[in-house]
Amino acid sequence: MNSKNLEQLLNINKFLSTTPPPNIHSVQDYVSTINISGIFSITFDTPHETLPPLTNIDNTAEKILHLQYPHLTSAAVFSNGDCLLNSISLIFNANQMLALQFRLAMVVELMKFSNFYLSQKIFEQDYYFSDIALNSAKNSDMPTTYNKEREYISEIAYISKPHQFCSIIGLYGLASVIQRPIMSIYPPTVSQLISSLYNKLIEPRIKAYDEPIMIMWTPSKKCMSDGSDIVEFNSNVDDNDGESSSSSSYTTNNEKNVRKKQTRNSQKRITKLDHIKDKRLQNHPKVNKIITRNEVQCKCGKIIRLHRAYNSRNLEKHSKTSNCLLTEGIRPLTSYFVNSTKSHQISCIGLRDEKHLEYLQRIGGIIHYGGAPRVEVLAKELFPIKFDKNFSWKRLTNNEKIKLENELVARAKWRNDFNSNCIRSVKCKITTTNKGRICKKCMKLNSNKILMVFIKIINNENY
Repeated sequence: MNSKNLEQLLNINKFLSTTPPPNIHSVQDYVSTINISGIFSITFDTPHETLPPLTNIDNTAEKILHLQYPHLTSAAVFSNGDCLLNSISLIFNANQMLALQFRLAMVVELMKFSNFYLSQKIFEQDYYFSDIALNSAKNSDMPTTYNKEREYISEIAYISKPHQFCSIIGLYGLASVIQRPIMSIYPPTVSQLISSLYNKLIEPRIKAYDEPIMIMWTPSKKCMSDGSDIVEFNSNVDDNDGESSSSSSYTTNNEKNVRKKQTRNSQKRITKLDHIKDKRLQNHPKVNKIITRNEVQCKCGKIIRLHRAYNSRNLEKHSKTSNCLLTEGIRPLTSYFVNSTKSHQISCIGLRDEKHLEYLQRIGGIIHYGGAPRVEVLAKELFPIKFDKNFSWKRLTNNEKIKLENELVARAKWRNDFNSNCIRSVKCKITTTNKGRICKKCMKLNSNKILMVFIKIINNENY
């Protein structure tokens, strides 16, 4: 650990944690003399494409990863609060020794160029910030230049502590530090909103390199963060073509088995708890619909922000005030209108039995199409000269990869509609005249053997 870098980081945290907190101009001035490139003795032009020696493979995460990225392998990192920074360090330095330097560089980037980040629309949304940052901002009356300036400074103060969990805001800073895109891969979760927020390509402020690196989020009790479903990272690097190299483990086989069992049980408990809370909130007499885990719509039509995930206290307070149209028995405006029955066209609800919903939950946000031939088969059809024997993504150019991915979509039989929470035929017109509210094309999917096999494999409890 570099003592100078640690001292810089601790001083930054002390500065950001003062009461009252500094404004955005003071934040920029504080780090104006720190040169990010001077923090590192390495460059970021060549990330490691093969697994470094003694690196453990996360086999559970790899099963999910290979559903969309079969050419990558999942490398596990230390669960010490520096999971994200350990991942970046592993990719560029072949070890996890530069986590502190990456944390310092990330914080300096977010402070020095705060005008750039705060001017982005994504940083105007509450759900990009941790509960700690949001609560801290509420207690501050500091005059601001930007809409979320207080939350932004509080978030940086939070992640400037060594071994502290980093939210997705940290990824934006890191992408700019390494000057290349970061593909954030988020595995299946109960919350589709979280999946959509965290499963995305993050572009840097200045891009020097086009090829992205891949970071996958996976669960671990050791990296648990208050109020967050996201708890651990895995870095992903290309595996060797046709080779299966084994690496030494940091732990004994018994320790590894115990740790895997604990991680799996922890993930099941988190998922089950979220599911129970979500169902309980859906059954609340005042809830019209759940928008996010922190936001619901009252039956009067008003959007209510919850003071805590799935907690109905704010909703119940609202329902007792004159702001709620239902308080005094006032009928909402929509109750005066009657749905027209002249049109026989109704919306197709797609396939949404319990097995379909479980399937969507487990692959949430990662796989959007299915039923196409295997990628190896299509690759040999499209590029017979390149792949007369074994297939490898590495041998494709960027344009060829795009062509292959487009062909996979074109040959697909079904579409995973995460917005409507159902599975649809690729030929579904969204509307139907069937009384069962499922169009014929979607009904036909029930007899699709490929889909049946996929659902059986994905929904397997040991998967």
